[in-house]
Amino acid sequence: MNGIYDDYLTNNAKNFDTELLDSPKMTKLWSERKISNYEYLLYVNHMAGRSFHDLSQYPIFPWIFKDYSSKQLSLNEEATYRDLSKKIAEIFDTKIAKFKRNLVDTQTRHYSDTNSLFNSYNSTPGIVMYYLVRKIPSFFIRLQSLLYVPQEKYIISLQKCWESFEYLQGDTKELIPEFYSIDNCDFLINKNQINFGILFEGCPVNDVALPSYARNLIDMV
Repeated sequence: MNGIYDDYLTNNAKNFDTELLDSPKMTKLWSERKISNYEYLLYVNHMAGRSFHDLSQYPIFPWIFKDYSSKQLSLNEEATYRDLSKKIAEIFDTKIAKFKRNLVDTQTRHYSDTNSLFNSYNSTPGIVMYYLVRKIPSFFIRLQSLLYVPQEKYIISLQKCWESFEYLQGDTKELIPEFYSIDNCDFLINKNQINFGILFEGCPVNDVALPSYARNLIDMV
């Protein structure tokens, strides 16, 4: 893994002041709005042992919006936002109900004493590369062993990505920090002009399709 995206890591890794690596201090700075939500979430990830240098422990950032289909985003509407008190797997009632049924079925039919309600992850190396394939395709190829893989292996549009939570039971992925960084949001653009194949609709896979309300990448971030 080393050497494949060292430059990328150098530009993205956050170096925290060691004097600030104290939970009460950082929480106080955040509550007083002296550091941003982005910086505080990076700190929380850092304290949890997550790092830009390890794809298996890559920083996790949450989905905030749940509206990716409207032509105009209503920031004052509660329905625009994802309920952050719930795990991403709990967003849809039908999905959490199925998770519970599966747990009961596992415990009764297979005589298992497992108490694991969710059997999928918010972040894995595959999920990270699902987002970053356009930015660092060389590592995606090494991870997947090939580039021309089923289209569900890389992000096509934010709307389709969000909608997949409802109908794919095992889809519980959160986002990565790059979605909230103006300096690094170009991972959604196919700058290398890689041939990712053709969609079922007949259109080539190129840049990630943004919501209609986003005029460009900067506007979306």
